[in-house]
Amino acid sequence: MGDVPPPVHGMAAINKALLECIRVRCRVYFINTVPSALAKYFNSRFWLLIKGVFFFPVTAQLLWALFTRKDKVFYRALNGGAGQVFDVCWLWLARLSGAQIFLHHHASSYLQSPTKLFKLATTAAGQNAQHIVLGKAMLQALAFNYNTPIENIRIISNAAFFSTNEINIPSKNNTLHIGHLANLSTQKGLDVFLKLTSKLYQEKISFIGTIAGPCADKSLQKLLIKHLEDIPNLTWIGPVYGEKKQNFLDSLDVFVYPSRNEAEPLVLYEAAQKGAVLVGSQTGCMKDIIARLGGFSLPLREPEEWVIWATSIINSADITTSAKSVRKTAFHATVKESKRDLVKLLDHFAHAAT
Repeated sequence: MGDVPPPVHGMAAINKALLECIRVRCRVYFINTVPSALAKYFNSRFWLLIKGVFFFPVTAQLLWALFTRKDKVFYRALNGGAGQVFDVCWLWLARLSGAQIFLHHHASSYLQSPTKLFKLATTAAGQNAQHIVLGKAMLQALAFNYNTPIENIRIISNAAFFSTNEINIPSKNNTLHIGHLANLSTQKGLDVFLKLTSKLYQEKISFIGTIAGPCADKSLQKLLIKHLEDIPNLTWIGPVYGEKKQNFLDSLDVFVYPSRNEAEPLVLYEAAQKGAVLVGSQTGCMKDIIARLGGFSLPLREPEEWVIWATSIINSADITTSAKSVRKTAFHATVKESKRDLVKLLDHFAHAAT
């Protein structure tokens, strides 16, 4: 069970990629837990209500699958917030059927700050449930905050779903190009990025800044437009997909991601694949990811302090072609290691299903 696109977001993309991998090895009965036909309402005030109504046909499908199929392996890509109410119900049903339960965690907030709702979910799943997390920080939080046995937790990085095919680094001029890509919000650190570009401009550091992604927050959008007026070398190109997204990533020397709430953002790997310097916060698993990919991170406690630090890092960043090649090598090594971990997980699935 899991959400797959549409709507398109990081967790759904990984769910789809993992589903394709599992189907190569095992028989799969898949239940899409998101009403894809109504994806246009994603991120609207109606979305939770829509998912609440969708809960009933999904539960009916699950009951049929659990009590008519012989294979008794239940995999669930968990919701990250209030949607765990649905997960608690589905986990109880899976456990009552005698299925072996695998829980895939795509969010770190409820692991690092314990919640009553997730405690209910772990009770429903039982002590024998197997947990899949994205990095060491999530593993430690799950083990410490919920007394989950370490032997029941495995790390599968999102890097496992990236390609190691060689990507040519385009030739560039000498102007430093920095960028930020997200569903633009204060949670993702847009306000911090704007302060950073203001600082760079005030310090007379030569740069081109590009912001990509949609911004649904009207007040934040006004702040963004004000900065665009004040800083002539800063642009906002809106949502980017496909070739437009690749062109944006190709243009970058430095990718800045001062997020306040993350687990393991795919966009870090997308930027690292192009050889960009990663400069970010340390929420979720970001500290370990950025270090492995040759970047720099600092906890985002005080935005002004973080901006001063990031300005120094960016001003001294090595953006030569040789340095980009070194960072690409680190990316490839990370992907290969993660793919080995994924193969072990798929072996576990195949064994459990027999």
